[in-house]
Amino acid sequence: MPVAADDFESIEATLELIADPDAQDRLRAAGADVAAGEVLD
Repeated sequence: MPVAADDFESIEATLELIADPDAQDRLRAAGADVAAGEVLD
């Protein structure tokens, strides 16, 4: 199945993020902040 160029670039960016342990740590920390109600108004 063909994939549009924009979709392909989005998939590549997602894979890069998944493969980056530092990015994963930042995402976990951000998720914890949101769960604790620490968000911008």
